Amino acid sequence: MDSQLTLVDANELPDRQAYIELVFDRDSLTNAKLLVKGGSRTVYSIKTTGRSMSRTEIYKPQSTERAEQTGGVPGELVLAAVIDRNEVLPDTISFTGLQKMKTRKWLQDNVFTVTHPDTGEVRYVWKPTSVRELVLYAEENPFVPVAWYRTAKRTSPVAAAGDVIEPPSLSIQPEEISHGRQVD
Repeated sequence: MDSQLTLVDANELPDRQAYIELVFDRDSLTNAKLLVKGGSRTVYSIKTTGRSMSRTEIYKPQSTERAEQTGGVPGELVLAAVIDRNEVLPDTISFTGLQKMKTRKWLQDNVFTVTHPDTGEVRYVWKPTSVRELVLYAEENPFVPVAWYRTAKRTSPVAAAGDVIEPPSLSIQPEEISHGRQVD
C-alpha cells in the first residue's frame, strides 16, 4: 500500500472568523496597546515597569455606567489587572475589585476558572495549536474557541522588528458561540 506524506507549514493557521479582533501596536506582550483591527481606539493597554520588569498593569476603557458611579470619563483607561513577578515570594495577579491571588493558583495546568453572573463557574483551558497560536476554550466546549492569540508573522524568522507582515493579535468570540448557545 502506498502512503503519502503531507508536510504542513508551521506558520499556516486555521482560518477563523472572530467577533472582534484586536491587534497589538507593537510586537510585545509587556508594553503594548491593543486596538480594534482597522481602527485607532485603544481597547487595552499593557505597561510593564520595575527594575526587572516585575510589575505589569493592564488597563481597559471605563464603562459609561462605571464612569457615572465614580465621576470618571467614559472610555478613559482604568486599571483592570496587575501582575507582580517576585524574586522571593510567589508571583501574584489581582483584578480590580477582587483579592490578590498567586498566579500559579489562578492558572494551573493552563486552566483557570471564572465566575459569570449568568452561568456560574466556567473553567477555561489554554492550548497551543501551532508555533504561532495559543487558543482558549471553555472546558465544556473544547472544539469552539473562545479566543486565540497569534504571534506576529514576519518575512523571515530572523527579520528585524520592522519586517512584520501581520502584527500579533487577540481574537475574541461572543460567549454564546463559544458555549454553544445561539446568538441573536
